[in-house]
Amino acid sequence: MDADPDNDDAREAINRSHAMLAKDPGAAIADLEAWADRGSVLAMAHLAGVYYAGKHVQRDFRQANSWYRRAELSGWPEASFMTGLTAMQLGEEEAAFAAYSRGARLDHLPSIYRLAIMYGDGTGTEEDPVAYRSLLERGAAMGHMYSRRDLGLAYLKEGSGLSLMRGLAMIAGVYLSALGIAARGIATGREIDDRLR
Repeated sequence: MDADPDNDDAREAINRSHAMLAKDPGAAIADLEAWADRGSVLAMAHLAGVYYAGKHVQRDFRQANSWYRRAELSGWPEASFMTGLTAMQLGEEEAAFAAYSRGARLDHLPSIYRLAIMYGDGTGTEEDPVAYRSLLERGAAMGHMYSRRDLGLAYLKEGSGLSLMRGLAMIAGVYLSALGIAARGIATGREIDDRLR
Protein backbone atom coordinates (compact mmCIF):
# COMPACT_ATOMS: atom_id res chain seq x y z
CA MET A 1 0.00 0.00 0.00
CA ASP A 2 1.27 3.50 -0.82
CA ALA A 3 2.27 5.69 2.12
CA ASP A 4 -0.48 8.18 1.21
CA PRO A 5 -2.75 6.93 -1.57
CA ASP A 6 -4.78 10.14 -1.35
CA ASN A 7 -1.97 12.70 -1.58
CA ASP A 8 -2.42 15.68 -3.94
CA ASP A 9 -0.92 13.94 -6.99
CA ALA A 10 -3.01 10.83 -6.39
CA ARG A 11 -6.17 12.93 -5.93
CA GLU A 12 -5.55 14.62 -9.27
CA ALA A 13 -5.07 11.26 -11.02
CA ILE A 14 -8.15 9.78 -9.32
CA ASN A 15 -10.29 12.79 -10.26
CA ARG A 16 -9.05 12.49 -13.87
CA SER A 17 -10.07 8.82 -13.84
CA HIS A 18 -13.49 9.77 -12.51
CA ALA A 19 -13.85 12.40 -15.23
CA MET A 20 -13.08 9.67 -17.84
CA LEU A 21 -16.28 7.79 -16.94
CA ALA A 22 -18.34 9.48 -19.65
CA LYS A 23 -15.87 8.58 -22.41
CA ASP A 24 -14.56 5.18 -21.31
CA PRO A 25 -16.37 3.74 -18.28
CA GLY A 26 -14.50 0.43 -18.38
CA ALA A 27 -11.07 2.04 -18.27
CA ALA A 28 -12.16 4.57 -15.66
CA ILE A 29 -13.57 1.86 -13.38
CA ALA A 30 -10.41 -0.25 -13.78
CA ASP A 31 -8.23 2.75 -12.93
CA LEU A 32 -10.35 3.68 -9.88
CA GLU A 33 -10.27 0.07 -8.70
CA ALA A 34 -6.47 0.05 -8.98
CA TRP A 35 -6.31 3.19 -6.83
CA ALA A 36 -8.77 1.68 -4.33
CA ASP A 37 -6.61 -1.44 -4.12
CA ARG A 38 -3.71 0.85 -3.14
CA GLY A 39 -5.85 2.11 -0.26
CA SER A 40 -7.32 5.29 -1.73
CA VAL A 41 -10.50 6.17 0.15
CA LEU A 42 -11.23 8.81 -2.51
CA ALA A 43 -11.23 6.13 -5.23
CA MET A 44 -13.48 3.91 -3.08
CA ALA A 45 -15.88 6.83 -2.60
CA HIS A 46 -15.91 7.55 -6.35
CA LEU A 47 -16.59 3.89 -7.16
CA ALA A 48 -19.37 3.67 -4.58
CA GLY A 49 -20.96 6.85 -5.90
CA VAL A 50 -20.77 5.69 -9.50
CA TYR A 51 -22.57 2.43 -8.71
CA TYR A 52 -25.05 4.15 -6.39
CA ALA A 53 -26.05 6.75 -8.98
CA GLY A 54 -25.90 4.43 -11.97
CA LYS A 55 -24.45 7.14 -14.18
CA HIS A 56 -22.15 5.74 -16.91
CA VAL A 57 -22.56 2.22 -15.46
CA GLN A 58 -25.57 0.14 -14.52
CA ARG A 59 -26.87 1.06 -11.06
CA ASP A 60 -25.73 -1.62 -8.63
CA PHE A 61 -26.55 -1.12 -4.94
CA ARG A 62 -24.63 -4.29 -4.00
CA GLN A 63 -21.41 -2.89 -5.56
CA ALA A 64 -22.08 0.54 -4.05
CA ASN A 65 -22.59 -1.02 -0.63
CA SER A 66 -19.39 -3.01 -0.94
CA TRP A 67 -17.34 0.07 -1.87
CA TYR A 68 -18.94 2.23 0.82
CA ARG A 69 -18.20 -0.46 3.41
CA ARG A 70 -14.61 -0.65 2.25
CA ALA A 71 -14.30 3.14 2.50
CA GLU A 72 -15.82 2.99 5.98
CA LEU A 73 -13.28 0.39 7.08
CA SER A 74 -10.57 2.66 5.67
CA GLY A 75 -11.65 5.54 7.89
CA TRP A 76 -14.26 7.61 6.04
CA PRO A 77 -16.99 8.38 8.63
CA GLU A 78 -19.69 9.35 6.12
CA ALA A 79 -19.36 5.93 4.52
CA SER A 80 -21.21 4.38 7.50
CA PHE A 81 -24.24 6.44 6.55
CA MET A 82 -23.96 5.57 2.87
CA THR A 83 -23.49 1.88 3.74
CA GLY A 84 -26.76 2.14 5.65
CA LEU A 85 -28.54 3.81 2.73
CA THR A 86 -27.45 1.16 0.26
CA ALA A 87 -28.30 -1.63 2.71
CA MET A 88 -31.84 -0.21 2.91
CA GLN A 89 -32.01 -0.17 -0.91
CA LEU A 90 -31.07 -3.85 -0.81
CA GLY A 91 -33.74 -4.59 1.81
CA GLU A 92 -31.10 -5.42 4.41
CA GLU A 93 -32.59 -3.57 7.36
CA GLU A 94 -30.39 -5.16 10.05
CA ALA A 95 -27.25 -4.27 8.09
CA ALA A 96 -28.53 -0.69 7.69
CA PHE A 97 -29.21 -0.50 11.44
CA ALA A 98 -25.65 -1.69 12.15
CA ALA A 99 -24.17 0.82 9.68
CA TYR A 100 -26.15 3.76 11.09
CA SER A 101 -25.13 2.66 14.59
CA ARG A 102 -21.46 2.81 13.58
CA GLY A 103 -21.97 6.27 12.10
CA ALA A 104 -23.84 7.46 15.19
CA ARG A 105 -20.90 6.38 17.38
CA LEU A 106 -18.80 8.79 15.28
CA ASP A 107 -21.34 11.61 15.85
CA HIS A 108 -22.31 11.64 12.17
CA LEU A 109 -25.57 13.61 12.22
CA PRO A 110 -27.41 11.93 9.34
CA SER A 111 -26.53 8.51 10.85
CA ILE A 112 -27.87 9.59 14.24
CA TYR A 113 -31.11 10.71 12.62
CA ARG A 114 -31.59 7.57 10.51
CA LEU A 115 -30.86 5.40 13.54
CA ALA A 116 -33.50 7.33 15.51
CA ILE A 117 -36.04 6.71 12.75
CA MET A 118 -35.26 2.99 12.77
CA TYR A 119 -35.80 2.84 16.54
CA GLY A 120 -38.96 4.90 16.12
CA ASP A 121 -40.65 2.57 13.68
CA GLY A 122 -38.92 -0.70 14.57
CA THR A 123 -37.13 -1.12 11.25
CA GLY A 124 -34.13 -3.44 11.54
CA THR A 125 -34.51 -3.53 15.32
CA GLU A 126 -37.12 -3.59 18.06
CA GLU A 127 -39.18 -0.42 18.34
CA ASP A 128 -37.70 1.64 21.19
CA PRO A 129 -39.37 5.01 21.91
CA VAL A 130 -36.76 5.89 24.54
CA ALA A 131 -33.84 5.37 22.12
CA TYR A 132 -35.80 7.20 19.39
CA ARG A 133 -36.33 10.24 21.60
CA SER A 134 -32.77 10.15 22.97
CA LEU A 135 -31.23 10.07 19.48
CA LEU A 136 -33.50 12.88 18.27
CA GLU A 137 -32.47 14.95 21.30
CA ARG A 138 -28.81 14.24 20.56
CA GLY A 139 -29.16 15.18 16.89
CA ALA A 140 -31.20 18.29 17.75
CA ALA A 141 -28.58 19.42 20.27
CA MET A 142 -25.95 19.08 17.55
CA GLY A 143 -28.02 21.25 15.16
CA HIS A 144 -29.57 18.61 12.90
CA MET A 145 -32.71 20.18 11.45
CA TYR A 146 -34.70 17.00 10.81
CA SER A 147 -33.96 15.83 14.37
CA ARG A 148 -35.15 19.18 15.69
CA ARG A 149 -38.27 19.01 13.54
CA ASP A 150 -39.15 15.45 14.55
CA LEU A 151 -38.43 16.15 18.22
CA GLY A 152 -40.67 19.22 17.97
CA LEU A 153 -43.41 17.07 16.47
CA ALA A 154 -42.99 14.56 19.31
CA TYR A 155 -43.45 17.39 21.81
CA LEU A 156 -46.56 18.52 19.94
CA LYS A 157 -48.01 15.01 20.09
CA GLU A 158 -47.70 15.11 23.87
CA GLY A 159 -50.07 18.05 23.45
CA SER A 160 -50.13 19.85 26.76
CA GLY A 161 -48.53 22.77 28.51
CA LEU A 162 -44.78 23.02 28.31
CA SER A 163 -44.40 20.18 25.79
CA LEU A 164 -46.74 21.94 23.40
CA MET A 165 -44.83 25.20 23.71
CA ARG A 166 -41.46 23.44 23.30
CA GLY A 167 -42.73 21.68 20.19
CA LEU A 168 -44.01 24.86 18.59
CA ALA A 169 -40.80 26.72 19.43
CA MET A 170 -38.62 23.92 18.09
CA ILE A 171 -40.49 23.61 14.81
CA ALA A 172 -40.57 27.39 14.34
CA GLY A 173 -36.82 27.44 15.02
CA VAL A 174 -36.19 24.82 12.35
CA TYR A 175 -37.98 26.81 9.68
CA LEU A 176 -36.42 30.10 10.74
CA SER A 177 -32.96 28.47 10.63
CA ALA A 178 -33.62 27.13 7.14
CA LEU A 179 -34.76 30.56 5.98
CA GLY A 180 -31.70 32.17 7.55
CA ILE A 181 -29.34 29.77 5.82
CA ALA A 182 -31.07 30.37 2.49
CA ALA A 183 -31.13 34.15 2.98
CA ARG A 184 -27.45 34.38 3.90
CA GLY A 185 -26.48 32.07 1.09
CA ILE A 186 -23.32 31.17 2.96
CA ALA A 187 -24.01 27.56 3.81
CA THR A 188 -22.08 25.03 1.82
CA GLY A 189 -23.86 22.14 0.18
CA ARG A 190 -22.21 19.79 2.67
CA GLU A 191 -23.38 21.86 5.66
CA ILE A 192 -26.94 21.76 4.38
CA ASP A 193 -26.66 18.03 3.60
CA ASP A 194 -25.41 17.21 7.10
CA ARG A 195 -28.15 19.26 8.74
CA LEU A 196 -30.93 17.87 6.58
CA ARG A 197 -30.26 14.22 5.77
